[in-house]
Amino acid sequence: MNPALPSRFKSRMRELLLCPPDYYGIEYEINPWMSVAHGADAAIVQEQWKQLHATLSKLNCKVHLIAPQPRLPDMVFTANAGLTVGRRFIPSNFRHKERAGEQPFFAKWMEQHGYEVDWLPEELYFEGEGDALFGKDVLFCGYKFRSDIQSHRAIAEMLSCLAISVELVDPRVALLSRWSWLIRVFTTLIPAFVRCRTAVGFGFQMPSMNTGNAQSGST
Repeated sequence: MNPALPSRFKSRMRELLLCPPDYYGIEYEINPWMSVAHGADAAIVQEQWKQLHATLSKLNCKVHLIAPQPRLPDMVFTANAGLTVGRRFIPSNFRHKERAGEQPFFAKWMEQHGYEVDWLPEELYFEGEGDALFGKDVLFCGYKFRSDIQSHRAIAEMLSCLAISVELVDPRVALLSRWSWLIRVFTTLIPAFVRCRTAVGFGFQMPSMNTGNAQSGST
């Protein structure tokens, strides 16, 4: 594994990117929780977002804003925009056409703010930090409903890190980020855990590991 990983991956979140909910609403259905018939209350959404922004701004971090865009209501979920490691940014390749239009806006913003933008092949679906979370120096990557498992090896090679693929088996829990608390538990057991090929339970299973070429190039 790349010896530069520990210091690069263990840094705390000091900068956050938010998107105001000017155009947020339930305008389509791409997961079991979305219902056009039961849309969001715009006034409540705006008030909740303002409270969130105010709270984060008081903490020891810098809050950036990206301009919302019409017909792209889900830009507010900025974690799905891509994966940021240091000053590198890997944009998402959204599976659903309804969100695909977000990609160029996030990539342009990151580039304008000094990030190196690294692109995945277009045929590999990947939905950013919604499906990719670091536990210590290991990148846990979810797949099935949004991201492709093939994207994990590509990301591992780009970052020269170990990536563990996590199969999500319930469409109601379609993003790995919903399991971030459990990943924190797993990272305390990493020395023993990474020797296992599978782990099943809690609505997902972990069948494979990918490493970048800098380590061994094997799966």
